Amino acid sequence: MAARSLTPPPPRRPVLSPTGPSPSGQCQRMNIPEDQADKLLLASWGLPKAVLEKYHSLGVVHMFEWQAECLMLGQVLEGKNLVYSAPTSAGKTLVAELLILKRVLETHKKALFILPFVSVAKEKKYYLQAVQTLPLVF
Repeated sequence: MAARSLTPPPPRRPVLSPTGPSPSGQCQRMNIPEDQADKLLLASWGLPKAVLEKYHSLGVVHMFEWQAECLMLGQVLEGKNLVYSAPTSAGKTLVAELLILKRVLETHKKALFILPFVSVAKEKKYYLQAVQTLPLVF
């Protein structure tokens, strides 16, 4: 199976903020500089080889620019809060997965992934079991 990137998100641009809206109600937006274009590759985020290989086998090699922007905001990778919104099927879950996997693998602490429906929770359980390298408790 050839590697492919995620399908493009809907035209509406997601809203990003490391801590929520600013006092003016506007959220921070940023663009990835050309010299950091490698941040669109999953391999640039320090995930274990086994996790990357699993994502690659599922066809996920690149992320959208807005997803990389989420990961680059403030101190999100160090555990600070991130508030973001995007349309359905735009790729929000990948950002959460990467943050959770990276944090769990680096700190060896537990994480809680809250999903809105039992069917989505079951689907995510099987998906995360497929990409994880550490035992997960569900």
